[in-house]
Amino acid sequence: MDIKTLLKLSVRNLFRHKVKNILVVLMIVTGCVLFFIASSLEKNIRDNWRNYLSKTVTGDYYITSITGIGDSYTFFNPVLPSKFINKELFDFLDRNNMQYSRRIRIGAKFFDERYGFGGFNKFLGVDFAKEEKLLSNIRIFEGSFDPKAKNGIDIYVDSSWKNQIKIGTDFVFFFRAADGGTVPYKFIVNGKFDLNEKLNNNYFRHDWVLVKSSYLSEILRLNPDDFTDVVIWDSAEKYKENLKALAMRYGLKLMNSEETIGSGTSGVIGFVRFIEFAVVIFIIIIFLISVTNLNLMSFFERKREFAAMLAMGFRPLKLQLLLVTEIVLFSLIAFLIACGFFIILSFVFLNGIRLDFIQSVLAGRNFFLCLMPTSLVVAFVFVFVTVLVSMAYPVILIEKIEPIEVFRNES
Repeated sequence: MDIKTLLKLSVRNLFRHKVKNILVVLMIVTGCVLFFIASSLEKNIRDNWRNYLSKTVTGDYYITSITGIGDSYTFFNPVLPSKFINKELFDFLDRNNMQYSRRIRIGAKFFDERYGFGGFNKFLGVDFAKEEKLLSNIRIFEGSFDPKAKNGIDIYVDSSWKNQIKIGTDFVFFFRAADGGTVPYKFIVNGKFDLNEKLNNNYFRHDWVLVKSSYLSEILRLNPDDFTDVVIWDSAEKYKENLKALAMRYGLKLMNSEETIGSGTSGVIGFVRFIEFAVVIFIIIIFLISVTNLNLMSFFERKREFAAMLAMGFRPLKLQLLLVTEIVLFSLIAFLIACGFFIILSFVFLNGIRLDFIQSVLAGRNFFLCLMPTSLVVAFVFVFVTVLVSMAYPVILIEKIEPIEVFRNES
């Protein structure tokens, strides 16, 4: 039996068992679409939060010399790291004309004469002139960024703080300097800001305080070129892998902006990945059991046909190859139907779907269906391997068919 004949027989047989094939196609389409939706949800969460945070406090990604729990912008870092961003990394960014900003990040303990010590606040030493246009999600509702004010700060305030903090108010914060000493410094509130995009979520507190980086460097007794972070705006991620390699070489860490809120977004993304995995395992188990049963039913229905072919001189290997070819063609057709159906769904919901019950998880954005290359590959492998495994037992049974016994039992 040549390849052309094998393909003809396989195609013909696909249309002979319509009920069984329709059931299997429905299962494959359902499984693939569920997986594509779960993958889309993960991508939506990641991309939406990256977009939100890149305009709020981080770039698209950043490199930090801070280690441990303080490497993300969720948690304060009360101790300066033992090393800072290397000059070679800044040189690379400059050579490739990348948009970036150098920062100093540290936690400082608030002190008030009436109440004593309060909690920690996250201080960001920034270049106001360079970052103001990039942090477009920050809304200064009173006062201004004033780069000329040496000890001026802009502080995030929520609705409960708006009337309590006044422009021109003095605040004292205690810092741990590079030499290990704890030093108090007085700051003057120049501006108050909140966020243009307010999200109803409890993932993290916006307790950032923005101050001129050169002044923060001075009071922490750092060298002028010592920075804990470099924040990079590069949505295309053209040089991200090169920067990651440089960071690893110098013992630094590259983090995506959606990782900045620690157990918030990264936890949600991890949970969605777990759901994806659970969906895949559940579908594989149900799909494998169901398709194996359907294939066995189909095999026993065709047992007389196989016996006749064996009696005519067909070798068992040829019949086994015929079954495998049929299932390969069938898997490919069913997978293409699943992809086509999902693409149609994505066009139907081209403007996204408003999911109010998880709006905070989606960073206040709509949910968009998207078909990614990695999802396509994973889904295809899942379908192909599962269907092949389901056909394994019927293929083995071909070896055990005795044509004489088959026709004798049916006579």
